[in-house]
Amino acid sequence: MDLSYGDDGGEDRLSALPDDLLIQILVLVDDAAAAARTSILASRWRRLWALLPELRFASIEHHRIGAALAAHEAPDLSLLFAHTKDSSPESLSAWLPIAARGLSGAIYLEVVRREADTEEEIGAVDLPCFGKATTIMLKLGFLPLALPPSGVFARLGDLQLVDIQLHGQSSGLGDLLSSQRCPSLRCLLVRDVRGLDSFNIHSDSLLRMELWGLQHLNQLTVMAPALEWLKVINCFTDPLNPDLSVTNISAPQLMTLKWKNVNDPSSIQLNKMMRLKTLGIELFILEGEEAFEHNHYCMTLLRRFERIHTLDLMIYYLQEHTLCPSGCMCGEPPYWRTEDLALNCLEEIEIDGMGGTEHEVALVQRLFHWARVLKRMKIMFDESITGSKAKELRQLLLSFSRPDICMNISMFVP
Repeated sequence: MDLSYGDDGGEDRLSALPDDLLIQILVLVDDAAAAARTSILASRWRRLWALLPELRFASIEHHRIGAALAAHEAPDLSLLFAHTKDSSPESLSAWLPIAARGLSGAIYLEVVRREADTEEEIGAVDLPCFGKATTIMLKLGFLPLALPPSGVFARLGDLQLVDIQLHGQSSGLGDLLSSQRCPSLRCLLVRDVRGLDSFNIHSDSLLRMELWGLQHLNQLTVMAPALEWLKVINCFTDPLNPDLSVTNISAPQLMTLKWKNVNDPSSIQLNKMMRLKTLGIELFILEGEEAFEHNHYCMTLLRRFERIHTLDLMIYYLQEHTLCPSGCMCGEPPYWRTEDLALNCLEEIEIDGMGGTEHEVALVQRLFHWARVLKRMKIMFDESITGSKAKELRQLLLSFSRPDICMNISMFVP
């Protein structure tokens, strides 16, 4: 940095700039600790870092974050980013309330922990009420998190909870995200959260929701009249027992549904979704009776939502098929061989993980028959497919297509 001292030895020209401009320069430093070190340049700089509207702590010792927040003097904090290692619940619980009082924008907190530490019995991080925050992203390395029993997150529009162990009753998450306590919530991501066996959310404002890897979830209730986009992937404990896995979704404005779970059809209640345009499902190949029932349910979804415009199909293919028990139904002809669907609005199909089995080829052939106005089809082969096999499959699949359909067929890319 060129300080450009004058001939008379007076103060450098950079320090002569207005405070607002100097603060903007320090924001561009992109690290709160580095910004604080500019205090050595001149007396004029000593307290400027404390006026920054954004604080970014990259790989900082966790005990230093609280001291920095306590010294912060800006009336509003629009961004707080903290990436820290091996942070204890006690230290987080100490400085998060300080951040909550001043934050009027977004907080991104990521805690990196050693894998061995994730199994330790430790206390919980107490999440305070962020009354003015607009975005909260917490990735805690499976530290226990205690949700606030009261308080309104009045401006919160985007919430992301990743790699967290919920502390206390799992019903607390649904209570927290209700319209009464999060009246402005628009986007929600809950991924790899442990201790969540029941999730009931009633939100009038929610537009987009993603649930990933909630493997111990056994009850899901979504009442969201404005919801437009829903993705639920790899969730639920015992999908073959309807007494343990129950889903009830009411989202009349839903336009995109990506449902990639193994569920007993009798355990799932999807209310009217007249505006649905995109459907994402998964099929299992050579998996026995359980896959037979699951694939039947997928065909049921296709039949119900015949007016979709886009189909996203994920295929799970087992290369090594173990001997089936007596009476197994996996050898039965799949439903799609005889199913007659009228997907008269379907324009785009994306298939991921195609292994080239007879059943899969038959399904693709039927899709061409069902989708009379199809414009685009994208197929990615399973990683087990060799180059020669891919060439053979490509020619076969193209023979099913029509001249007005854009075909994109590719090999698996790791």
